[in-house]
Amino acid sequence: MVVNVEAVLRACWPVSFVSRSSDVHFFYDGAAKRSSNAGKVAKLRGSALPWLVCLMLTACGGGGSGGGATGGFSGADSDKSAGLEAVTLAPISGISTSDPGVKFGPVSRIFGDPPFKLDPPSGVSGPVKFYSRDTSVATIAGDMVTIVGAGTVRIDAQSADPSAPQIGVWAELTVKKAQPILSMPTVTLQAIGESAQLQARTKSNGAIKYAVSNMRTSTGAAGDVAFLDKDGRTLTAWSAGTATITATQVPTANYEGGTVSGNLVVEKRKSTISLNDLTQPFAVRLEIPVGAEIYDEVSDEWRTPTITLSNADVGSASWDAQTGTPHIVLNASKAGITSLTFSLPATANRAAAIKTVKLTLTPIIEAQPGRQLAFVKGYTVYTDDYVFKDNVVTLNLCPSMSERVDFSFTESMNNAGTAHVILNGVELSRDGTTGNYVAPNIPGVATGDAPLKLRSVVDTYSDATGTYPGTEFNYFVNVNIFPDPRLVEKCYATGPR
Repeated sequence: MVVNVEAVLRACWPVSFVSRSSDVHFFYDGAAKRSSNAGKVAKLRGSALPWLVCLMLTACGGGGSGGGATGGFSGADSDKSAGLEAVTLAPISGISTSDPGVKFGPVSRIFGDPPFKLDPPSGVSGPVKFYSRDTSVATIAGDMVTIVGAGTVRIDAQSADPSAPQIGVWAELTVKKAQPILSMPTVTLQAIGESAQLQARTKSNGAIKYAVSNMRTSTGAAGDVAFLDKDGRTLTAWSAGTATITATQVPTANYEGGTVSGNLVVEKRKSTISLNDLTQPFAVRLEIPVGAEIYDEVSDEWRTPTITLSNADVGSASWDAQTGTPHIVLNASKAGITSLTFSLPATANRAAAIKTVKLTLTPIIEAQPGRQLAFVKGYTVYTDDYVFKDNVVTLNLCPSMSERVDFSFTESMNNAGTAHVILNGVELSRDGTTGNYVAPNIPGVATGDAPLKLRSVVDTYSDATGTYPGTEFNYFVNVNIFPDPRLVEKCYATGPR
């Protein structure tokens, strides 16, 4: 601290005069500890008062200089950190951002408090400048003090007029560490593998360590709820239940440390069922694929689904877990529409699930292949007297004699309707042994240009499964008399069979 020597000499000289500077400003640091009159402005005139001033200076430790002064006076060569840019921090509860001013003297604040206005030392009428000795704790712009970090800093007050006597004082600002306001929100996960990153809420950037009760170990145990990965933050749920999460934060330069607890809730895992509406032609047996979690790997439980149909006339459904991929088996009895409900019971760690879909079995509309003529067989001596090509049959018969002719037709399982074979309007009977349709009395007369008409008919068929349209195949049968007289002889030599 530098004292205006001339002013002191003038004050101590035992004559009456007025000092060159009419006002002498004394700035006391910690004045409350030293004198109840400290910090006041004194206008001293005459011969007695100067000696009183000298006594006061001596009692207060006046005359010290430099940063090592212990009397509470700040040196004129103190750190003048003018022009530092203020750092704006968010205000905290209970401290107004429109502070009318803080009395110069010891000040206590908490990191995070808003900037505040600093009043000049008591009794000072002229302009004053303030300087921060540690800008990592606080910065000053004009008379506004902005808190930067926790710690203790000395604030110097000096006259803003360089020509005025520089009698400065200093005050101490103490910035305490703030509380981190640490909290741990409830974490809710699904059992069997859902994970999340733990994140406690805090104002501090201090490292946080997490711990979980009922935490699964490498061997596992009953009641294990979750486990922490190697990173110490990733929490993975295991079995349904509850646990406590403890978050411990280390102190930092500006925040205290802290510990807080939160809840972990592991719910039963929701089950998904992959099953969609289905529309397809009727079939006696249908295998319907289903995607569903039927196994609880934590509790080692298998669950068997329940399958119901709203329309029992359509058929019945069952669950097949033994053949290949598990699936629904529908044993259908008729075409129709029904809802199918697939339900899964709950296990220790999987929630119950249910899904209903629409199942439509459309009637079968399929043309029957019908019965086509395969071959013709007669009962004459020479079988080559019967010719079948394309849809024309040619018979060479004996004159004026009746002949039996068998017509054989193809068979098919897809022919559901009743079959008929008609020759010239007469329905032929079927031989139960051979399956052939028999024409027993085809006359041995020439038909000329009017062949016989042979029809193979399968009737339309309908039932609960669908509709099968009928089919019909037509053939022409030409009957000829042996044209060669020499061939006629065989008709009488052997006779027809």
